[in-house]
Amino acid sequence: VIKFRFPDIIMANTTTPAIVELDYGDCEHSLFDWYITSDIKTEENDEKTEWIHVHRGPFCIFGDEHINKFVRLTCLPRNSSLREGMLAEYTSKKRIIPCPTDLPMNRRHQLTKQYFPNDSNYIRLISYNILANGYASSTGAGETMYPYCSQEYLQHDYRKPLLLKELLGYHADIISLQECDTTFYERELSLILKANGYLGDFQIKSDRVREGEAIFYRTDRFISINSHSIKIGEYLRDAEHLENIRRRCALVSEINTHLLERNTAFQILALQPKEQSNEIFLICNTHLYFHPTADIIRCLQVVIAFERIKEIKQFYQQQNKNVSIVWNGDFNANTTSLAFHLLFTGVLLTDINHRSYNEDYAEITKDFDYKTSIELSTYSNYEFTNYMVNYHGVIDHIFYDAKKFEFHRCIPMPTRQEVTKFTALPSCEIPSDHLAVVIELEIIK
Repeated sequence: VIKFRFPDIIMANTTTPAIVELDYGDCEHSLFDWYITSDIKTEENDEKTEWIHVHRGPFCIFGDEHINKFVRLTCLPRNSSLREGMLAEYTSKKRIIPCPTDLPMNRRHQLTKQYFPNDSNYIRLISYNILANGYASSTGAGETMYPYCSQEYLQHDYRKPLLLKELLGYHADIISLQECDTTFYERELSLILKANGYLGDFQIKSDRVREGEAIFYRTDRFISINSHSIKIGEYLRDAEHLENIRRRCALVSEINTHLLERNTAFQILALQPKEQSNEIFLICNTHLYFHPTADIIRCLQVVIAFERIKEIKQFYQQQNKNVSIVWNGDFNANTTSLAFHLLFTGVLLTDINHRSYNEDYAEITKDFDYKTSIELSTYSNYEFTNYMVNYHGVIDHIFYDAKKFEFHRCIPMPTRQEVTKFTALPSCEIPSDHLAVVIELEIIK
């Protein structure tokens, strides 16, 4: 056992994982045992502590009856041949705390109590910016970005169990996450979701920025064919067929620098619905440039992403596949933005009266009649999808192929009263500064 622990904060009625790193062993064959006690004796009298065994497995969900108990976890490392290593143990420093009872997610979960059957014509989708730990816990974040939120509730160990509870409670077929921490994905999220019937794909932004996009899909309904993810800046620089776009971007050096040097990732996962070998769903996921005055940069990022989708779509069409698109993400683009207009209509708008139109935009788009053949629709009738003191708006979207899917329903967002109960987001009840967008689509046969 190289590393072994569990989160510092253990919340009842949520999933607590063992976080372990093994050498010459694997978690699948190792034995994990969870114990509780009401009181821990002093270290020198530890053998007098009465530990009660409550569960065996790499994850544990403690109940209300376990609140205020201490936890001990043991690990007997084993490999596939069941050869055993030395027993390791880890004991909590804090007692189990209750999960907040009146969570806004609970009301939403009432509408998503079950998965759709495997042969259903409906799919349930989530797009959710889960707020990377590096941003929530960075120096000064609590003072500048989230002064209304106690540092206790910004801790990743507090937010993670709420995120897991929320995600699992939607019983979604496909989950798309933004600002997903690399270590959270590798050590906890992918393992817990795998135990619940999902497999995942992860696209990191860069070695310097240890977060990125993650897509999970239900293995009962889908088979992963391939990942076609890119970094938008690298793709603009290297793809031969983007010469015209590359030349236009170079007309304004500041914009060109932003596009080439930003570590914006564009994740594409090709999924095949089970028993439908001629169908491909391209599940796309991204987190576009955040700056409020950078609508032009987001527009160009969308153009580049559209070109990548077109390239991959043609690749599968040449194999006689029917290809459909779902594009999820934090687009940082509200419904009146140029970027949203491009996504929704497929046309790059050159309206001189638009508030984002300026000399740089005019220079780049002059005589540029861009229109994509990809037809996307969306549901955007929300009051907001993120909520902070200085800004709230509808900037998270799920776009879908208008020829393949029909909108069925959305799972209603938390109310303004729920969101502002503790001033803004995140809070002790909502673990991100964004809300999960959850919709259901009907597949057109």
